[in-house]
Amino acid sequence: MKRIVLLLSVMVLLMLAACTGSTASNADSDTVVPEEIPAPPPEEPKEELPEYVFETALCAEEQALRDSGEVIGYYTYELPQMYIANEDNLTEEGRTAALQNAETFNTRMREVLDESVHNGEEMLRYKEVLVEEESVDFVVCDELSSNVYRVGQIVSVVSQCYYYGGGAHPFSYTVTYVYDLSVGQFIDPAQIGDDPEKFRTAAAQLLIEHAESLGEDYVEGYWADYQEIISRWNETAVFFDDTGMTVIFSAYELGPYAMGPVELTLTYEELADVIGEGGLTHLGVLHTAE
Repeated sequence: MKRIVLLLSVMVLLMLAACTGSTASNADSDTVVPEEIPAPPPEEPKEELPEYVFETALCAEEQALRDSGEVIGYYTYELPQMYIANEDNLTEEGRTAALQNAETFNTRMREVLDESVHNGEEMLRYKEVLVEEESVDFVVCDELSSNVYRVGQIVSVVSQCYYYGGGAHPFSYTVTYVYDLSVGQFIDPAQIGDDPEKFRTAAAQLLIEHAESLGEDYVEGYWADYQEIISRWNETAVFFDDTGMTVIFSAYELGPYAMGPVELTLTYEELADVIGEGGLTHLGVLHTAE
């Protein structure tokens, strides 16, 4: 009898365990487990572009008489040097390219500065001889000052030059240098166009129209071959800024000294069809012409 009771007790316990397991299983099947939403990948840091800044390098000297201290000549030259303001924030590749741009640009500007100083020294030595041997009393001078303009990938250096070595009047003229940051070299201004030759010839026609629109007095004063001279606009002083492309013909280039310099500007709207979309994008002004 005890054995029967024991067997019955074991069977009851087994049935209870089975029921409990079934209930737990049903409970688990009814529970809704939310799906895991994958975390978004971390944003890659945006690559920083080089910030080019320009500082002026200055060389100047005066020549004075030993006895009186009177200044008989002087020179002063100012040309830009390029630096990268955010060099430490650039990628290795970006830093290398930016530093190469600065080195190429600065090497050319230093060459121009060194050549100017050499010419200035020669001028002062010659003036000293004139004073001692011929009692010449005028002050000789040579000056160069520069401005820098950047639009898009194009940097323009505009140097105003002034020289007086005697005679009825001084001589002034403009020199420009156009640098392309994307290729790391100084370029012919016409190279900015998608089709450089098309850009050169079409811009020449627009410049001739502008030159002739200045009035009859100007047109009558131009040299007879002024149209041919203007057609070679890319060989004279050219720079690009926010307003457009400006070409400066210094005194004597288009006409006599009395005419002075002739400055012609073409807006980007005027240049839109001749410079091309690639050129306008390169200049960072495509939106201006749209």
